[in-house]
Amino acid sequence: MPHRLPFAARIRTGRRSKRAVIRPASASWRRGVRGRVGGRPPKLHNHQIQDFIQQHADGARVPVLAKRFKVSQATAYRLLNLSHLERAPSQSSGSR
Repeated sequence: MPHRLPFAARIRTGRRSKRAVIRPASASWRRGVRGRVGGRPPKLHNHQIQDFIQQHADGARVPVLAKRFKVSQATAYRLLNLSHLERAPSQSSGSR
């Protein structure tokens, strides 16, 4: 069975080699082929995030925690917001 190319692939001929060179039209397809996902790696590991959330629950202020964990305050608040979203389904939903 012949190798199938994505629909967006186009064929270009190299000037010097005069051979057909097949290249995909989108860079995202090339990244997928190479197995790269992209994006910046997380600054904190899961156990550090749990420690951050626990210290905040114990009364530590966000600016102090942000400096202690070497993240921006925006990242600190984002972590807290995500932690509240993850806990919301487990709480009882009959409060209204």
